[in-house]
Amino acid sequence: MSLVLTRDDAWRLLTEYTRSESLLKHAMAVEAAVRGYARKFGEDERAGDWSRFCMISTTSGGQASRSIPSGE
Repeated sequence: MSLVLTRDDAWRLLTEYTRSESLLKHAMAVEAAVRGYARKFGEDERAGDWSRFCMISTTSGGQASRSIPSGE
């Protein structure tokens, strides 16, 4: 089973579990930085999953307002 997470899906998930405006802004900044590094190093900034992963993982350190379900 493969899970394809679009940028919109990632944003929807992030905003569902994160209520802090500052954390949402931080996630967008991390996404922009990752895309910038991809561009700097000659990678396709839109093709990689890194920006979506980084955007979500920036708030996974106990900062979410609700627990994200584990899928179990």
